[in-house]
Amino acid sequence: MNTIQPRNDPIFWATVDLLFSFVGVSIALYPVIWIGNALLEFPLADTTVRILVGVLAFGGAYPFVTGDWSLGKLGEFTFAFAGSTVFVGLLLAFGIAALDLQFAGENPAPQAAMFALSYLLSFIVVKRRHR
Repeated sequence: MNTIQPRNDPIFWATVDLLFSFVGVSIALYPVIWIGNALLEFPLADTTVRILVGVLAFGGAYPFVTGDWSLGKLGEFTFAFAGSTVFVGLLLAFGIAALDLQFAGENPAPQAAMFALSYLLSFIVVKRRHR
């Protein structure tokens, strides 16, 4: 009887690493590029921003596939960034509500502050974990 052999194909695993690193770099880059575009009063269309993120993420995935940079640290940063974005967003929302502050709906400054704090917190969490 024939049994299915597990894949031990380096091209397959390099492709899996490319997909994971592409997703991680996309998650890390999209808020920066979107907020930068918003702060510049949207000179780029939304589809152009997505294409730019895709191209930069594809190029940025290369060091993770070749092993120069740690794919594990990228994954930890991605999860820390998602968690810290929720945490900082809730913290800022409660702070804004408690202080009764009001912002215009098209003002990207609160979102820029939230993402800046989220990036900083994520970097600190990953850096402290890998001392």
